[in-house]
Amino acid sequence: MRRLLLRPAVLIPAFVLLALGAGIAYAAWTQLDAGRIEANEELLASLPRYPGSAEVDRLTQTEADGTLPVPDEVVTSVLYAPPATATQADVVEFFVSRLTPEWEARTRSVTVGDEEQDATRASAFRVDFSRGEDCLQLLTYGMAPGHFGRRTFALAAESGEGPCEEQ
Repeated sequence: MRRLLLRPAVLIPAFVLLALGAGIAYAAWTQLDAGRIEANEELLASLPRYPGSAEVDRLTQTEADGTLPVPDEVVTSVLYAPPATATQADVVEFFVSRLTPEWEARTRSVTVGDEEQDATRASAFRVDFSRGEDCLQLLTYGMAPGHFGRRTFALAAESGEGPCEEQ
């Protein structure tokens, strides 16, 4: 009987079921469910809307750390089209002025575009807003000079997972 139980045809499915069961138990224990998505949505709904901007798309992404089949990161992003006259600096100033001092803001200028054309790469802003266990990110990559397609900026929320990480 022991020899039968130690065969790969028995061990592999047993290991898969054990890992899946552990992932489900972990998810139940840490309450990784739709509640995190709802918290992200509530956080985004509480933000001021840039005047004249229109929502283009909304997306929630999850990412697992690989050890368990459950997400350890849940990020909800909203893509907005700003008015034609708005600049990246206008959008950044709007959100920084309205969210601080309640939120701690860290603004960075980042280069975007093809690395082969380093001298001509445009720049955009990334602003990380942290408040308690919540993280918001404002990204203006879609407004950078030379960007193809519709001019956009994005707001991304990750609620309850700690302040924004330094990247």
